[in-house]
Parts: sequence; structure tokens; C-alpha cells
Amino acid sequence: MKNTVKTIICAVLSVLALLAFAACDDGDTPMITTPVVSASDTQTPEVPQDTQAGADDTSAPVTPSESYSLTYKNVKIIPGAEIAPIVAALGQPQNYMESPSCAFTGLDKIYTYPHFMIYSYPMNNVDYVYMVTLTDDIVSTDEGVKIGTDISSAVTAYGNNYKEEFGTYYFTKGKSQIWIKTENNLIKDITYAAVVD
Repeated sequence: MKNTVKTIICAVLSVLALLAFAACDDGDTPMITTPVVSASDTQTPEVPQDTQAGADDTSAPVTPSESYSLTYKNVKIIPGAEIAPIVAALGQPQNYMESPSCAFTGLDKIYTYPHFMIYSYPMNNVDYVYMVTLTDDIVSTDEGVKIGTDISSAVTAYGNNYKEEFGTYYFTKGKSQIWIKTENNLIKDITYAAVVD
């Protein structure tokens, strides 16, 4: 049952991501995807090297104390941070997709890892973490909140200063947010997001 729910959640998130990218399609530029690679495969998805920091980047670095963050295998993933060092530390993703950005000049990218997906956006020739979506209950937020637990655990961890709309709770810290979708007071989805100017 748990694997079925995980599979459904992953499928829904993948379809939503594809629909979001398809909405930006100009009809002439194909979306580039790299298929999921099994552990027994000898090839791994190749992530373009253009995720490296650009010389004209003038943005200030994002620090964990002023933003929410997710730590996975000792790698801190912070919304709004440069994605290149994060991807380098995490290693090759299971899947990688890119598509022309609707809001920025360049490519939006999705990196799929076990238990979460990282979405990036381009700015000044540098890619930044836009969103991180947890895909199962194996990982939890740095504050210990995970999919399947009661929303009260999130309120205890993040405080009463939140906005709630249609069962989704929005917690803000600095230039980041955590969006927690619930059903019958149980957490169904957790997404970190950068607040982009």
C-alpha cells in the first residue's frame, strides 16, 4: 500500500511538472529529458555543465539561518541557493529534465533524486534552487516534519504565523517558504520554495 501511494504521488508530481513545462512551450523548442537510470545501468543521466556559476552573478548567497532548508545525506538544500554545488554534492540524479523558462531567460530544470525533486530557475547565467518537493515519507524536513504526520507537527515546528488556504499551509522564513498540503489534517505534500523577486 505504501509503495502504491508513493508511486501515485510520484506520477502526479511528474505529470504536473511536465504540464507546467508544456505550458511554456513555444512549439519550436523540444523539452529535453534524461530517462530514469537503474542502478544496474552503466550510464547515468548527464547534467549539463552550464549550471556552473556565471561571472556576472551579483546575487548575495542565501544562508540557512535566513531560509528554510532540507538536509539530505549531509547536503543542505536551500531555496534560492545556487544549485551547482548542491547537485555536485548529491551526485547524478535519477532523472533530469529541462525546458525553456516562462519567467526567466534560460532553462528551467528538474533534478529527481530518491525521495525528492529539485526544480531550478536561471538568473544572470546561474541556476538557483526554486522548489524542492518531497516525494515520500522517508525523508523529513530539518525540523522533523514528514508526509503522513498530523499538521500539528508542522505548526509546532514552524509556529502559528502561517497562512492557510484550502488545506494548504504556507510558512515563510526570509526568502523561503514551506507549502504543506493536508487532507483530513494529515500532511500529503511538502514543498520548499524560494521567494523570487
